[in-house]
Amino acid sequence: MSFGLDHAALVIGVLVIMPVEAYVTSTGTSYDDCTSFTGIGADIGGQDPSNTAHYDQPPDQNTAYSFLAETPNYMFKCCGLITSWKLMGDLSGTIQLHVWRRTSNTEYKLIGENYCNYATPGTMKTCTIHADDQILVQKGDFIGWHHQGYESIRYATRHFNDTTLQNMFKRINIGDVYPGDVIDWSETDAYHDREYAILAHYIPSDAPDVHATSIVVPDYLASGTTIGRISFSDPNYMDNRTLTVVATQTSPFYQTDLPSSVTGSGSGYVTAINQFEARDGNLKYYAYDLCYKTSTTPVSHSITVTSTTLKIDNLDATYILNETHTGQKLLHTIRCTDPVDQFYCESDTWGIKWPFMLLALSTTSYGVYVNEYPGFEYTTKDQYTLKVKCKPIDSTKSGEEQSGQILVRLRENQGPSIDNLDGHAIVDGTTAQKGDIVYNVIASDPENDIITFSPAQPCDPTGTFYMTKNGNVVLGKFLTISTTFRFNCSITATDTEGNTDTKSLHISIANVNGAVTIANPVPGFELLEGMPLGTLLWTFQYRDVDSDKKTWSISYSDPEASRYFSLDPDAGKLWLAHSLMNFETISPSSLTTYTLTVTVGDVKSTATTTLTITPLNANEPPWFKEDYYAVEILETDLIVVLGSFFSTKFVDEDKSSTLNTYEVHEYYLDCDSATNTQRFKIDTTSGGIVCDGPYDLDVAGTPDEVTCTVTVKDKYGLSDSTLLYIHVNNVNEYAPKFTQSNYSFYLATNSLVGTYLDTVSAVDFDSSDDDDNRIMFSIEQSTVLAVNHDGSVYLISSLASQSMGGVLGPAYIVAKDKNGGPTARNSSTEIWIYISGSTTTSTTTTDRNLDFGEDKYNSFWLIPLGAGMVMILIAVSLVCARICHLSRIGPTCYAFCMRGPCCQPKPPKPRGFGDKGYDLASFGHRHVYGDEDGAIDGWEPRKKTVGNKRSKVGMMSDPMAHLHDNQEGLPPRKPNSEMFRVNKGYLDPYSNTRNPKSTMVKGSKPLI
Repeated sequence: MSFGLDHAALVIGVLVIMPVEAYVTSTGTSYDDCTSFTGIGADIGGQDPSNTAHYDQPPDQNTAYSFLAETPNYMFKCCGLITSWKLMGDLSGTIQLHVWRRTSNTEYKLIGENYCNYATPGTMKTCTIHADDQILVQKGDFIGWHHQGYESIRYATRHFNDTTLQNMFKRINIGDVYPGDVIDWSETDAYHDREYAILAHYIPSDAPDVHATSIVVPDYLASGTTIGRISFSDPNYMDNRTLTVVATQTSPFYQTDLPSSVTGSGSGYVTAINQFEARDGNLKYYAYDLCYKTSTTPVSHSITVTSTTLKIDNLDATYILNETHTGQKLLHTIRCTDPVDQFYCESDTWGIKWPFMLLALSTTSYGVYVNEYPGFEYTTKDQYTLKVKCKPIDSTKSGEEQSGQILVRLRENQGPSIDNLDGHAIVDGTTAQKGDIVYNVIASDPENDIITFSPAQPCDPTGTFYMTKNGNVVLGKFLTISTTFRFNCSITATDTEGNTDTKSLHISIANVNGAVTIANPVPGFELLEGMPLGTLLWTFQYRDVDSDKKTWSISYSDPEASRYFSLDPDAGKLWLAHSLMNFETISPSSLTTYTLTVTVGDVKSTATTTLTITPLNANEPPWFKEDYYAVEILETDLIVVLGSFFSTKFVDEDKSSTLNTYEVHEYYLDCDSATNTQRFKIDTTSGGIVCDGPYDLDVAGTPDEVTCTVTVKDKYGLSDSTLLYIHVNNVNEYAPKFTQSNYSFYLATNSLVGTYLDTVSAVDFDSSDDDDNRIMFSIEQSTVLAVNHDGSVYLISSLASQSMGGVLGPAYIVAKDKNGGPTARNSSTEIWIYISGSTTTSTTTTDRNLDFGEDKYNSFWLIPLGAGMVMILIAVSLVCARICHLSRIGPTCYAFCMRGPCCQPKPPKPRGFGDKGYDLASFGHRHVYGDEDGAIDGWEPRKKTVGNKRSKVGMMSDPMAHLHDNQEGLPPRKPNSEMFRVNKGYLDPYSNTRNPKSTMVKGSKPLI
């Protein structure tokens, strides 16, 4: 046979011979020995195809032939994957490389094919196969190839061990074949003396892998239920279709659909095989492929059963209903799952009080319905929460109760909407006929409620058009005589719930002589009084299709209005003119409103409008008539100003009108400082002012003159202020009080006239800032004693008549405040005079410090000195000097040392007062005597001067003046204007004793 050489194609295949006998190569190596087949793989075929000297025979000139190398050198000895091909040919083109597997004595199955593009004739070509295209071969598979054109692969003439069978190449023209095709090669040409230049390189395949996970199943598991799946794979693409999975541990309650290369099926799903008898278990597997490569470690499914209770499958849920819903409706179907127990569901708390009901639909479902005509009202209740409980019928399983809720929200009814308004329609007045529909109004409603239209006469002016309930605007009369050329229509759409939507329709009449109209009528104004003249209130405008001249006019409901308003007849301007508007002087008949009628017209028609003018009162501020006011009160008065006082002291023009709203006033008070303001309180309504508590001028810091600001304010905040001067007069509240309950004086019968006995004192708790605290003293019922204003008591009469001694009394010392004025308060205390018959120097019982000679402890140091006369004389001198310094000078001492320097007497020692040693000011008062300059008659020694007269001071004459004839005086005394502390202890003015904390020597007498 001869064939053309212009093109060649080659197909190579592998044939599987089952069973495969043991073949022996020329070197004696057993074909079934795969122990040396490692990861680097091996070559199947003849010698190296690049040996051109060996392969010296060109290919035959045949076309589209397929070859099968049924010879041991071209048979795969182990299981593996073809990774590359090597070949050498004489013609370029594409060669199909095959693997064939024997299925019977004469038939072979094409296992797979690769394509190799041979481009350079006379050289070896290596074709590397992608992993996804690598052919999985088994032991006994054969190489083959197919040429689509002329043959191309070179060969060598050779016999293998002189056995024709072992180098047999079959060739047949079978056309293009595909993997899976089975071909009968019995009727083919065979060559027994050839070796073709082709090799296949293959490597061992990879082991498969299988995966499984833990499974949790319920206790109600039904037979046939899929609970899980094993997954398996092989890194080699071709092995994935031929894997086999084997179970090494099974369970009587579950089965696995195992993949098998024999059956060609197996999904890997694990299913239950016992009805409702799920049990814990453990399933183990391993996998192997066609090359008997197995997974490294068996994997397992750990199956755990959980107890299952009642379950509501589809709660919670939410629904929205229209407020206008009326029909019965299934809202929600409640589905429950309990594969073991029967159950029931019931409403929780809502029952029949709401328009819903719960009905059983089947053994596993309940329906929640909304009742027919539920009567929803969105404004009353806009949502409902329907709680449902489902329980097992078995009461012992009450703990398995399940609950859920359905929230039903109401959608408030939405009103209708007019879809094609606002709008405009034009009607030809010459052609339109009565009954014509000039416009059709279209409306929609979200709830699809029935909509009706109104009113029957929707247009202004009325009578020309009417409205039908289905939305037609119909012409009601002929227009040829109409003087109106424009109609404004207000159309309302109403649904069954009363919701409305109103829109406008403007209808213009063409070809009709239109009448004049006022384009911008105004209902009226509210005008404040006092607005300036010339104020423009409004400019009226007219509308007319004609060009006729228009004139404006005005009329008034009350003639008084003509005083305030005017209308321009040409421009239509309304002015405030003539007189200012005063709300308080408007006549009562027209106080509320003025009605003005404005008219515009031409020769054909007129138009009229009315407006109402309402005068408003402008708030005028109140004002006081005077800049200030003054009042004088006693400190004991609580009322400062009566409530009617200020109401007549200010003017407010608004009060003259009976209908204004500004006549209410309030009063406010502010006095000098926050402290003084708090002393007084004003009634904000009446204006009356009172003292906020007692006003006591005797309290330090309390002023007797207070300046306050009084403010009157109307209810809109306008105000005026005036000054109020408040003078507070003191009230003599307290009488003087003596610091002793009585006084006793001890005198000798030979006591000299003018002898100073003691100083009495009294306190007055009135303020020291006025005369109420100024005290004067006097003696009553005694002819032998006198008292100065400062409280100094003197002997003014000789006691010689009392030679035998005795007691004179009682006499009274009287203390008066206010300097003895006509309103003075007074108090008195007793005086007793005890007269002794001896001639010793007079003394008093007044408490004083012990004299030197009176102190018994002085004798302790006098005794050691008594031995000498000199020391006695010194002691006598000291005693004399001490006596001379006392404030009470006896006649002997006076005569002895009147002129001596030792007898210049010192002022009296301070007398103590108060249990804490404070001066009398601590008691809120202070003595100020009339004879404050100390010029007391008969006390201060003076030089004899011709004509010297003693000045008289004080409010009363000096009771001692007549005794001394102003020639000699007693030593001066400083005014007793204060009482001072007494060293080492204080006196109690009421008990005449020292304070318990005193450090004075026990047994000493108190000092007054």
